[in-house]
Amino acid sequence: MSTALSHFEKWNYQIQYQIFNYLDKTTEQTKWLRPPAFIAFGVSSLACLTTRTLSVLELTIHGLVLSSSSENRARGWILLKKVPCQVVDLAAILPNALINAITIIGEPRFYILNNVEYMKVNRMHLEAGTIGTQPYEIDSQRAIGRAKEKLLEWQGEDEG
Repeated sequence: MSTALSHFEKWNYQIQYQIFNYLDKTTEQTKWLRPPAFIAFGVSSLACLTTRTLSVLELTIHGLVLSSSSENRARGWILLKKVPCQVVDLAAILPNALINAITIIGEPRFYILNNVEYMKVNRMHLEAGTIGTQPYEIDSQRAIGRAKEKLLEWQGEDEG
């Protein structure tokens, strides 16, 4: 079963896709990767923080409004039950930021490739309405593998 997304969650996926798609294209032919990767990291983190915060607010407000109506009470409670998970996702931004910063320092090309592949999966499943399903999870794991393969190809070209 797919996960229902708020408007702001959908916007987050779309924004992230645009950021990393642009980053990949602009750094494709250069070895100067760390500064652009850190800029994209900052923009991506800010967009994620903003959209996730707004998503919490959206779910809370809609949930409270719907739960105050007798005919939509159940639907309102469903939305309100999603809020704690959204808050956890919001709190996860900090540890993820630390991991991403370390990745950029160590291997900026992998950071770029991994996010590009992952955002392609997100966009595909967002359009299909299948985020949160088992195929989405499988495709997300495969994205990491594709990023590693592309990194090895890129490193081979760099050495050759």
